[in-house]
Amino acid sequence: MIYYYGAFAWYLLVLVQGGHTQSLRVVLPAMMLPMILLACFRGMIGTDTAFYIDLFDIIGGSSQVQFLFEPLFSVIVYVMMRIFGDAHTVLLVIAGAATLLMLSGAIKLEQQPVLFSTLVASYLYLDLTMNAARMGLATGFSIWSIVFLVRGNRLLFIVLAAIASQIHISSVLLTAGTWFLLEARVRTSLVIAVLAAVAYFFLYDYINNKFLAYSEIQIESETAGLAPFLLACIALTAVALDKKFRRENLFQIIFLFTLVFFFLLLIQFTYAGIRFQINTILLIYLYVAAATKRSGSPLEPKTFWPLALFALLACVFRLRNFSAIANAAITSPFAPFHFFWEV
Repeated sequence: MIYYYGAFAWYLLVLVQGGHTQSLRVVLPAMMLPMILLACFRGMIGTDTAFYIDLFDIIGGSSQVQFLFEPLFSVIVYVMMRIFGDAHTVLLVIAGAATLLMLSGAIKLEQQPVLFSTLVASYLYLDLTMNAARMGLATGFSIWSIVFLVRGNRLLFIVLAAIASQIHISSVLLTAGTWFLLEARVRTSLVIAVLAAVAYFFLYDYINNKFLAYSEIQIESETAGLAPFLLACIALTAVALDKKFRRENLFQIIFLFTLVFFFLLLIQFTYAGIRFQINTILLIYLYVAAATKRSGSPLEPKTFWPLALFALLACVFRLRNFSAIANAAITSPFAPFHFFWEV
C-alpha cells in the first residue's frame, strides 16, 4: 500500500499548493505523475486486469476479430495484439492512451482544469485505468467530444461520441447527457431519445447481458454506494456555491441531484447502480466544465476549497477501498503493488 499512500499524498500536497493557481495546466500533469506511473507501469494489479488479459489473448490468438467487447474496442485490441503480441503490454498501452486523452482533453475543455484535478483525478483516475480499461479510454474520447461540442463543431462531437460508445456503451450517458444538459431543449431531448431507442434496438442482446451479469453480483454491504453518493453531493454543492453558475444552471443542478439519488436507489436492485454512480460523477464533471467554458466565466475561487474537500474524501475512500480488498483476501488485486518488471 505504500505506493498508493505516496501517490495520493503527493497529489494532495500539489493540489493544495497549486490547485487554485492560474498555472494549473502545468501543475496538473505533475500532480498526477505518481498515479500515472502506477497505472501505466503496473504488473498484474487491478480487479479486472486478469479478466482483460485472458480475453485479449483470445482475441490475439484468433485469425479474425472476436467481438468479445464493444465492436471498436475489440478491433483496437486485435490490431494492438498484432503489433505488441503481449496482452499485458496492450493493457498498459491502453492505460497510457486513456491518460493522454483525458489529460489533454481536460486542459482543452477547462479554462483552468481545477474540476478534472479534483473530481476525476482523486477518485476516478486509477479506477478508469487499473480496472475499467474500456471506460477509461471511452472517457478520454468523451471529453474530447465535449470539447468540440462547446466549440460548436457538432460533426466532430458526434463522431467522437460514437467512437466512445463503441469502446464502452455507457459513455453514451456522458456524451448525450452533457449535450442534453447544455441544450436543455425539447428538440434535443427528442433527438437523444430517438438515438437511445435505436441504439437499444441494435444492442439489445449486449445491454441485456450486461444487466444480467450485474444482477448476479452480490452487494455485500448495506452502505454500498454511499461513498460515490456523498462525493457527488459534495461536488454539486460546491459548484452551486457559485451564485452566477447556480442562477444560470439551476435546472441542471436539480436534475443531476435527482440522478444521484435515483442511482443510489438503483443499487438496492442491481450492482449496475454503482457503475452508474461513477458515470454520474463524470457527467457532473463534463457538464460543469463545458458550461463554464461556454459561458466564459470560470467558477469563483471560493468553490476551490469544497472541491478540495471532495478530493480529500475521495482519496480516503479510494485508499480505504484498496486496503479493504487487500485485507479481505490472501491474494489482493491491488496489494502488494508491483511494477511489470518485478516478479
